[in-house]
Parts: sequence; C-alpha cells; structure tokens
Amino acid sequence: MKRKEKKNSQTKKKINLTVFDDIEYTQQLLSILAIWPLVSKSSTIKKILSWIHLLVIIGSLIWNILFRCIFIYIYVKKFDDQIMLIGPTFFRVIILLKYLAIIYHRKTIKKIFSHIQTDWNGVECQEQQNIMMKNVQINRHVTLVFAIFMYSSGTFYNFVMPHILPLLTHRGSRNTSQRLTIFPGYNVLFDVQKSPLYEITFFFHIFSVFAGFSVLVLACNIAVVLVTHACGQIQIIIGQLNSLIDDFTNNETTLYIKFSSIISRHIRVIQFSNNIIKDALYETCLVEIGASSVLICIVEFLFLKMIENKNYANMIPYAMLLASLTLSILIICYFSELLENQFIEAGIQAYSINWYQLPPKARKYLILIIIISQRSYKITAGGIIDLSYIAFVQILKTGFAYLQLLRATK
Repeated sequence: MKRKEKKNSQTKKKINLTVFDDIEYTQQLLSILAIWPLVSKSSTIKKILSWIHLLVIIGSLIWNILFRCIFIYIYVKKFDDQIMLIGPTFFRVIILLKYLAIIYHRKTIKKIFSHIQTDWNGVECQEQQNIMMKNVQINRHVTLVFAIFMYSSGTFYNFVMPHILPLLTHRGSRNTSQRLTIFPGYNVLFDVQKSPLYEITFFFHIFSVFAGFSVLVLACNIAVVLVTHACGQIQIIIGQLNSLIDDFTNNETTLYIKFSSIISRHIRVIQFSNNIIKDALYETCLVEIGASSVLICIVEFLFLKMIENKNYANMIPYAMLLASLTLSILIICYFSELLENQFIEAGIQAYSINWYQLPPKARKYLILIIIISQRSYKITAGGIIDLSYIAFVQILKTGFAYLQLLRATK
C-alpha cells in the first residue's frame, strides 16, 4: 500500500513538472507583465501591487505614444521623416492594444492553465506523456527563437541605432556635453536634460521598450502553447484509434470503454479549440494581422530609403524588425494550418483503420469522428480572416501594395 502511494506521489510530481515545462515561458512572461498574480492564487496585496504595475506599464506606453505624436504634429514637416516616426509610434499603439487584450482575457488564460493541468492529469501511459512532451518542446523552441528575434531587433532599433551608431560614425563631431536623445519627442513639453529627470525619463523608456517587446513575445507564446497542446491531444486520439483494432479481443465492453475515452477526449479538444483558443486569440490575431500589413509596408519603405541614401549601417535594425514582424505572422498562420491538419488527420485515421472488423454499432462512432473532423478549426483573426498560408501571402501582398501607395503619394 505504501509503495503504491509512493508511486502515485512520484507520478504526480512528474506530471506537475511537465505541466510547468508546458507553461514555464508563459508564466515568466506573465510575471514580467504583472498579469500572473491576476490568473494565479495570489494574495490580495500581490494583486494590488500587480494592478499598480499594470498601470505603470500602460502609462509608460501611452506616454511614449503621446509625446511622439505631439513631436510629429508640431515639428516634423518632411514626408519621409513623418513616415520614419509614424512607424515606431504605430508599433507602440499595437503593443498597447495587444496588452489590453491580454489583460481583458486574463480569465480565459486562467481557464487555459486549468485545462492543461486537467489534460496532464488524464495521461494514461508513458506513450501519451511522450506525445505531449514532444509538443511542449516545440512550443518552448518556437517561443525561444521568437523571443531572441524580438528582443534583439528591439535592442538594435531602440538603443544601438540611435545611440551607438552615431558615436561610431561621427566620433569627432558630437558635442560631449550634449545628452543622447532618448526618443523623438521625449522633451517636447518639458526640459529633461538636467539630472535626475533625464535619468528617470531614460529608465521609463527602457522599461516601456522591454515591456512592449515582452507583450509581443507573450502573444506569440500563448498562441503556440494553445495550438501545440491541442495537437498533442489529437495525436493521442490518433494513437488510440491505431491501437483500437490491435487491442480488440471480441470483448465489446472493453471496446466501448476505449471508444468512450476516444470520443470524450475528442469532444474536449474540440471545445478547447472552439471556445478557449478562439476567445484567447480573437482580438490579438486581428490586431496582429491588421497592423502587421501596415508596419511591414512602413519598414520596407524606410529600408528602400536607406538603400537610396546608402545608409547601410541603419539598415540592420530595420532588417531585423522586418524579419521579426514577418516571422510573427508566419508562426500564427503555420500553427493555424497545423491545428486544422491535425483534426483532418484524426478523421483520416478513423477511416483508415480496419473498421470493418468492428461491430456495426461501433462503426457509427467512427463516422461521427470523421464528420466532425471535416469542419474548419483554423485560428481566425477576429472571426473575419481564417489564418493560413494563403492569408500569410495575402498579408505580404497587401504590405507591398501599401508600399507602392506610399511611394506614389510622396
């Protein structure tokens, strides 16, 4: 009895560790952005501090956007300069909208963690655990690569390009008593050249940049975690279908118990896809798709201007930013296609097994799985656009169309 209890305790620990691996990056990013205390069982004091932290992040983003807009409206007259400053400003507006969407869906995020925990607790064998762990590794690798791209491009654009490159290219021409420009428009209303106001302003700028790019990484991570978890559950269903005939020994009771497990898991993953995934990514994907078309267009325009002016040094951060934006859309479209393909694969597998060896009543359940699997389960952007490879190409084409429009209106 004690051995059995010890074994169950070890299994629970192992499951808790794997669940933590599944949501580790999500939890870290939510903690950075002060959302984790709102979705976990935290004390009232922690939740109050979290709301204060949230307001500071939102305030720093609004402050950054507002001062840039005032600067563009009052001081910038040339069209090329306006485009160069409108791009980063618009980028921060998108970050703010995504952040507000994530905060709004904090209850849905809580449901996600609860659902994932329940699914891990329902693991029946080592094979199922290996399938789920394989998908956990995929979401971790994708999140890590995307985070490296985003934080690198953010560092290059916000700090290397405006601060370090001018020092390298104009060593002797810069006045050493002149402070570095934090961002265009940071001193448009107040003179912040003196200490400690300058240092405080610089700190909040760094804070808003880091928080902003963390929002982008978190939005991508949530999408990847949701889809990979759903794919893991579908792959378990496919495995159960494959072993259905092999395990069938003319014992109809055992057969119907296995069918019950397959159908209940299938219904659960369908509800997860139709409800939780849809709710969590509804506004985020709409903002991503709508905004990325415009941002890609602006970055391409600036990229071409730098080639014309032979300003090759400043092209590096813009190239990284363009790659990051394109990668962000590609990841969402790829995982949307992957989700639908996994459901289709479940239907194909239900048809491909030797169903004629099953009792007539049992075949009806297979027909049900086949019919349900034919529905579309793609991620949608605000319920308007189904995300797919075709949508990805259309977004790029739209970006190029906007680019031609910009060049024509110049």
